[in-house]
Amino acid sequence: MKKYLIFSFLVLFFMSAFSVDMSAQSRSKKKKKKKTTTNRKSDYFDERGGDIKDRLWYGADVVLGFGSFNGQSTFTIGASPMVGYNITDGFSVGPKISLLYTTQKVAISANTDVTFNAFDVGGGIFARHKFLQNYFVHAEYEIISQTIPLGIDGTTNKVISNREAIDHYYLGLGYGGNAGGFGFTTYALWDFSQEFTSQNIPLVVRFGFTYNF
Repeated sequence: MKKYLIFSFLVLFFMSAFSVDMSAQSRSKKKKKKKTTTNRKSDYFDERGGDIKDRLWYGADVVLGFGSFNGQSTFTIGASPMVGYNITDGFSVGPKISLLYTTQKVAISANTDVTFNAFDVGGGIFARHKFLQNYFVHAEYEIISQTIPLGIDGTTNKVISNREAIDHYYLGLGYGGNAGGFGFTTYALWDFSQEFTSQNIPLVVRFGFTYNF
């Protein structure tokens, strides 16, 4: 039930962002009606942005994390390429994929460590709404095929694991700058699929690079 509520919230966010941009675009069209008929065709193509490729922007987030807790040290590295399509000026949607490599070292005794390595793959869809030129709201649904450690085999000292498909629902704010088409982004997202506790704060911070965003 919780997932359906979150998904409904994301849909409402997409619709509201879309309606805001459509309203602004409608006002812009009314102003342009005052121009001469000779310029109407060129104005139309300037507003629409030409071909589909002219509406696309590209990006990639860099994933880098490490931590240590209760004798366990974890290091994660990966990348998340994405492609956005500008439905209107400032509002875009698109797909993304995630490639993650995690290595985790677990101390099972004073002199013995067990290393657990996992390669996880995921994909999802996102929407972004830019405002005040360099700021944006980011909403995202992502599903990751993730390797979950379950325990340690006492005979072989190997980690017992299982692969599961895990859903993530993100919503947050970000900032991006660019020069000559190339730019960077940094944003913070709240993961609504995880429980908020004193030991687990579901806040995700991302850094990335973009082109034509």
